[in-house]
Amino acid sequence: MLIPSNENSVRLTGNISHVDIKHGANGPYGSINMAIDDSYTKPTQNGQQPQRVERTYFITCELNNGFFKMVPTPEKGARISIEGKLIVDEWNDKQSGADRKAQKVKIIRVKAYMSKAERDQAKQMGWYGNANNPQQQGGYQQQGGYQQAPKQQGGYQQQSGYNR
Repeated sequence: MLIPSNENSVRLTGNISHVDIKHGANGPYGSINMAIDDSYTKPTQNGQQPQRVERTYFITCELNNGFFKMVPTPEKGARISIEGKLIVDEWNDKQSGADRKAQKVKIIRVKAYMSKAERDQAKQMGWYGNANNPQQQGGYQQQGGYQQAPKQQGGYQQQSGYNR
């Protein structure tokens, strides 16, 4: 496997939890905070039921004028998928006099954007939701889909759905 020597690349998908937009001489700029779900199921021993561990990270993302060409009005609650690079913001704390640093992501490209209203409508129609929650009402729940075939056959074996 060839590893790139100096690549600074970040890909994130999550919900916008905060929007801070300012307007300057060169156009709009600012930041959004993204809530990134990193939940997982913790394996257990002795036949106990697996435990779901809920974990969310809040990541600050820097916006520039190019972002607003892709997403004119970002809104809280929207679902967004971005590509960017990791940057470090450095400043001096005026109250304590201490030097401070914070990592954030500078957005280079928006891969997908779905407003909260579009997400709500998709949920009502059963096109969008949490496939991992069996008690979910509405939304998408996986009913079969594709299952990998035995290795000697290769490819995928369709269990339900439609033929391609």
